[in-house]
Amino acid sequence: MDDFGAPDITLANDMDFRAQQRIYFAVTLLLLSTVLVLHFLVLPRVQVQSERLEGRLQKLVSTKASQATKQGLEPQKNIFGELDSFNALSAISGDLQSLAGKNGIALSEASFKPLTDLADGQVGRVEISAHLRGAYPPLKKTIGEMLASYQSLSLTSISVARVRSTDSATEADLRFVFYFRKQV
Repeated sequence: MDDFGAPDITLANDMDFRAQQRIYFAVTLLLLSTVLVLHFLVLPRVQVQSERLEGRLQKLVSTKASQATKQGLEPQKNIFGELDSFNALSAISGDLQSLAGKNGIALSEASFKPLTDLADGQVGRVEISAHLRGAYPPLKKTIGEMLASYQSLSLTSISVARVRSTDSATEADLRFVFYFRKQV
């Protein structure tokens, strides 16, 4: 109490401040102990497990490579010699149209876009976009036949949807990339 009989406010504020300091100290101590436990107990176990898994992965890779050589397979295959020439692009275009027609699929749009070359300019790429409409099984068959016919053709994107849930026909937007050997 001060000289006028009022309670001393500074003493109450000091007690609140000390309580806050204790709480901050306790939280800081808890965080510090958690970090130390993680650093000294959990991290070494994770590192040991990571090293063990890395060793197992290397062992599996070497096992698969040795199995491939035992079976007479080449560990790495040079695909450059197996790529089609640029002239195959017109055949791909014709086959896409004929296969779609043969399987009852409507090819409503097809476009070709050159992409940047690969392998120091030795391998060219052309993106082929196509919009097809028809029943799903023949659509799947058409895509499968295209990919089986051309080893240099890769399906990079496919979007299949029905306009209405009651429709039997599906619409598909396809994106292929045709890789070809450039004549040097």
